[in-house]
Amino acid sequence: MKSENMRPANVNIAIMGGSCQKKNPLLLSNLYWKISQHSAYWSPVWDNLVNVIAELEGSLRLKEFPLLKKFLPAVEVDHLVPPALVLFSSRLFREKNRAELPALFMAIIQMGTLFHNQAGEKGGQEQQLLILTGDYLLSSLFHLLCEKQCLFLLERFADLITVMSEGYACREEGKHQQLQRKEGEFVAWLRKQYGAFYGECCALGCLFAGGTPEEQSLMRRFGILLGIAHGAYLAGCKSSSWAVGVLEEALSVLLGLPATAERNELVSFSRGIVQCPTPIV
Repeated sequence: MKSENMRPANVNIAIMGGSCQKKNPLLLSNLYWKISQHSAYWSPVWDNLVNVIAELEGSLRLKEFPLLKKFLPAVEVDHLVPPALVLFSSRLFREKNRAELPALFMAIIQMGTLFHNQAGEKGGQEQQLLILTGDYLLSSLFHLLCEKQCLFLLERFADLITVMSEGYACREEGKHQQLQRKEGEFVAWLRKQYGAFYGECCALGCLFAGGTPEEQSLMRRFGILLGIAHGAYLAGCKSSSWAVGVLEEALSVLLGLPATAERNELVSFSRGIVQCPTPIV
């Protein structure tokens, strides 16, 4: 049951607060993710994203679990899109500096489901280790929800992970059958694996920034469409014109919000990740 003291407004979400980047080793070059280079459209949230990754490494206790280090370098910058969306979305609303915690949650979900999916492409011990690593990541998420007094998110995260798993299963079924999917089936898969996830990222960023239920619904709609467009590009199964069409539909949703510099930044980021699926310079 959701209680008054479990609402986002009362959550302690200060992450790495007041840290000096020159003195804090977590914010320097010893991050396990090689994310020092990025395209310009990441810039508005890059410092926050580095904070999130540093907190993620601390939360997962990587120094105590060398197994994680073996697999984490495979995480690419595209895998940082979900937490970045949380950060970008929060900037559109009143309390824009409160999004690092939900971004941390979404980074863990992204990585945990990613490793579970990669396990299907491996065999033997490597497959087992990928599954165990994914399990560890997702169990760490539940621990963090308790630690940060965010149990009100438990049901929506459980629903999200279930839907994403269904999406991964649909994709594997298509590979196994070696059949060309109909457009409706293709979009349904993208909606589950990418749309639901990106929609939750955008809605969560809005929620923690004090957005109204109506604004959260708008951001979820935007994120679902953006996820479908980005997922189509990453899958390489659709023409660029189709994905760009879905992207433009997503961006039209944002017209329901005031025209601000922060909205323009989100538009630039959205165009960047869809038109350049691996945004590294």
